[in-house]
Order: sequence, then C-alpha cells, then structure tokens
Amino acid sequence: MELSNDDIQYTRKNKKVFIKYINTNYTDDINKLNAFEVYLKVNNKGNKGKLNYIDQCIRKIQNGGKKSGNGSDESIRLKWLEEQINNNTEFGTKFKDDYKKFYNKTIQKIEIIGGRKKHYDFIIHHIDGTYYKCEEKGTKDRYDLNKSETPWQKAVQRLNGNLKDFDITYIYAKIWYNTIVCSDEINEMIGNTLPPPPFDEWWINDCCPQGNPKTEWGIDNKKNCKNKGGSLNGKNGVPIDGREMIIDELKTKFTYEIKGFLIDQLQKKINETMNEKDIWITTCGTIPNIKYRFWNHIDPEIIKDIKIKYNKGADVIFECIGDNGKNFECYLRWGKGCGLSNLRFDIR
Repeated sequence: MELSNDDIQYTRKNKKVFIKYINTNYTDDINKLNAFEVYLKVNNKGNKGKLNYIDQCIRKIQNGGKKSGNGSDESIRLKWLEEQINNNTEFGTKFKDDYKKFYNKTIQKIEIIGGRKKHYDFIIHHIDGTYYKCEEKGTKDRYDLNKSETPWQKAVQRLNGNLKDFDITYIYAKIWYNTIVCSDEINEMIGNTLPPPPFDEWWINDCCPQGNPKTEWGIDNKKNCKNKGGSLNGKNGVPIDGREMIIDELKTKFTYEIKGFLIDQLQKKINETMNEKDIWITTCGTIPNIKYRFWNHIDPEIIKDIKIKYNKGADVIFECIGDNGKNFECYLRWGKGCGLSNLRFDIR
C-alpha cells in the first residue's frame, strides 16, 4: 500500500497535527501504518517523534493479534521488500535476478501473509504459476550471512510456541503457582496484600497472554516487584529467583512419561512449522541497505531425547537431541518479567 499525496503532506506537518491525522484516519489500518513507517524510515529527518508514534500504533494492533516487540521491525522490513520487488526498483530487480539464479524461478510478485497461525511470512508467486511459501528471518545488525548455519541463527527464536501445545508449560506453571504465588512469605516480602487468584484464573489471565498480567493480583504483584527493583529473577535488589526455587521439583516431575509427551508434542510442532515453509530468506541491515541470502527447504529434526539444562540465574532450557547430531534448544521463560506474565516456550 502506498501513501496518498495527502498522507505525505501530513508527514511534513508538526507532530501534534500528524498524530491527530493518524488518529482520525488510520489507527486500525495496519497496512497504512506500515506504509507510513516505511516512508518515515526512509525520510527520517526530523520525524523521530512521528515514527515512534506510528510504531506504538502498530505494536498496539500486533499485541492483540500477530506479533509484538520485534514484530514491528519485521513488518516494516517485509513491507519494504514487497514494495521493492513488486515495483521492480533497482533493489527489487537485483533481488529477482539473484532469486532466479538460486531457485531457477522467475518472480511475478510477492504477497505478505499475516497471522500467528501461519508459519511463513510471504508467498512468492512465479510466472510459471507455481509459488513458494517463504519465511524471512532478519536483523538490523550487519553480519556475514554466509557464515550462518541455520536461517534462524541470529533470530530471537525459530518459533514462539503456544503454551497450550506443550504439557510441560502447565506443569511448570503449577509448580510456580504453588511455590511462589501462594507463598505467604514471598508475598509479604514483595508487599502483596491481595489474595492470589485461583490457579486457572492466574494461568489464563497472567501466564498465557502475550502481554501484561490481567488479574487484580497479577497487576499488583508486578507493580510491587517493580518497586523492589524488577522481577523474581534474583537481580536488581529482588532477593529471590523463582526459577532456582522450582527447578528441582520440575526435574523430579519431568518423568519418562512426561518426556515422551514433550517429544511427541514438539515433534508435531516442529514438523508442522518446518514443512509449511518451502524456502527461507535471511536478511540483515536497515532499510534501504538490506542484504539477503537464500535457503532451500529444511527438513525437520527427528527428536530422540530431551534433557533439562539449568544454570543459576538463567531460564530453563530443554535440550532436544536430534538424529545425526542435529540438536536444538527450547527455552521455557517469562516474556514480561520473571514470574509476572507471558510464560513462553521458545523453540530455537
């Protein structure tokens, strides 16, 4: 989507007038917001405040749906790539030429695909009627793309797994709840005076959402932890690390049967994630100086065993032992403050 002449004119007005224009017309239109952010990135002189506001609008939409955090940078980059390739700019023409040399396919157009249920970022349509589903992994940092062993080596994770897909996350949360949330001693130390919610309410409203806690207790708990210096990670003045307090019980509950469940659940998700992508592209750098590398389809690993790894002061790691030495790790961690909200199972 391109900006209209009126849109461009408003990018040149002062921040207050610009924000009013956005609020009146585009706060729910992520495609238009992405177009504004691409334009302001390229023409960024004096536009930092406007760019920050557009970024906030995009994040607000993404937090209710697709991705948050790095998702904003990703959406800008993907939109820019789409416009460059589909409009046959100098960059887009070179990209098409390099793509044909690597895949022996001629690009007709690319189409961005959104949503957390899709494990790829865009569809690349070819002039012969075929298409590839493609995952892009990118970073602003410049590095030698050819030295990467996997497309996701520089990424935050290969997949942000859904808690409900893995029984181990429920077990971890239950141990945390019984040991930390319901501890009178810990609540007194933090300054919590409200009674903890029932487990199911805490699980649904504080653990599962990709954002801040939603229970009354969770909101108060986060405020009190922040006043103490941070979260329950044993740092910045908070005297306990919840992860260390529960690791022994977690290891005890990680029985042969539970390990088998996790292997089956992870294998299903890895198969689904990897087989849905026909190709990969890695990128680095900032717009308009983007470098790229092409990858062929990558088969999913076959998981043979899983071991728990834990180092003091760090998150719990599940080391997945794959066939032919193809090992990878999964991190069970809190995304919005240790013990506060947004429990995650990241596959790396």
